[in-house]
Amino acid sequence: MSRVVFTVLALAAATAAGCRTAPVRPSSPLPYHDDISLRGFAEEVLLGYGTPRTHRFDDYSKGSYHVRSRELAGGLFLIAPTYKLRLQAVTVVGPSGPLWAFDVIALLLDEQCTRVNWVVMPHARITMKRSGCVSPQSASSFLADMRELTPSREPVAPDADGCVVVSEAGELRSSRFECYSSHNPSDLDRLRDALDRLSKGLTVTYMAYPPVER
Repeated sequence: MSRVVFTVLALAAATAAGCRTAPVRPSSPLPYHDDISLRGFAEEVLLGYGTPRTHRFDDYSKGSYHVRSRELAGGLFLIAPTYKLRLQAVTVVGPSGPLWAFDVIALLLDEQCTRVNWVVMPHARITMKRSGCVSPQSASSFLADMRELTPSREPVAPDADGCVVVSEAGELRSSRFECYSSHNPSDLDRLRDALDRLSKGLTVTYMAYPPVER
């Protein structure tokens, strides 16, 4: 499963034909600019560019939020109206790979396309943010794959969320497999392929390599 994260990180950024590609920026300062709790992390996901606060989501900043899949996927639908954003769906993948990384993907309805904001966060810090517009058809194809991979409305186990958690209109669904194992390896292949296809329409807006100086 580590191939998912490393493949996504390595993909070259490309623009989607016919769609606007500039990252969404608010017209006023971030309402919670110094917040590194769930509320602040939600801003990082919903607004697809790096902020002066992005590097503070890590293992070293007291109070830093760390991804909890179902909490985040559901919570974003409560927070998005603050920014007058039309959130269509949230997908959280992870933890995966040797760094236990999470990929948090928000799909927002834009004027001419579907905006995708994508945050990658291993256990240590947010390492990458991507943003871009993809066609509604591309977004629909991605969500169709996610629905197939998340048939359950219950967590895979009381203390685990499964490899994939999806929220549409606030309704949560989970995969029945974890990112390191699956009784059906084709599930992991389908997940990897869906992530790869979606990432090709995005542009890197924040990169935490080399490490951010504090």
